[in-house]
Amino acid sequence: MNPLIVVLDDSPTILATAEVALAALGEVATTTLWSQAAAWILEASRDRARQVSLVCDLQMPGIHGGDFCRIVRRHTPGVGVVAFTSAPEQAPDGLFAVVRKDDGFGELRATLREFLARRAPVPAARGA
Repeated sequence: MNPLIVVLDDSPTILATAEVALAALGEVATTTLWSQAAAWILEASRDRARQVSLVCDLQMPGIHGGDFCRIVRRHTPGVGVVAFTSAPEQAPDGLFAVVRKDDGFGELRATLREFLARRAPVPAARGA
């Protein structure tokens, strides 16, 4: 089963660019402008045998991304959370990584590739 990558940002341009950048990796991103939609998607994926990661901006209207990341980690602990932000100093502890938007999507792709490689399921032994 393909990994689920949820991208939450208040910029439609960032979301569209993230989709293209992740598609170049062979990954499909589910993007949203709304934290509630991201929460629903993550909750729905909770009981599936699937790698899940969240890429989240920290400076958004309505809810601070750091607060949202803490909520996600509390309610869906297996989710790898990556902050993709212009304000890395606002990142809460316990995230998989913090990537500055100034570093670009290449750095985000590399970070997600690292997360997915660490979380890749171990193949079953033959004959098991």
